[in-house]
Amino acid sequence: MIEVFATDIENRQDARVIQGLFSIVFPRLDINFDLGDTDHVLRIESRGPVDSGRIISYVKNLGYAIRILE
Repeated sequence: MIEVFATDIENRQDARVIQGLFSIVFPRLDINFDLGDTDHVLRIESRGPVDSGRIISYVKNLGYAIRILE
């Protein structure tokens, strides 16, 4: 399953830090960023369902805005 989010994460360094944290907290998810996109896309891929609410809460707790892209 793939879920795509719009964020306000703008720089590579922040994206790398978040990827590192995700690998610890959500080890079964593959994540990547497309910071060149106007929505600063966070893309999450999983073999099973993605708990979007948990992802959103976690990113917001890190101090960033995030929403699901339809």
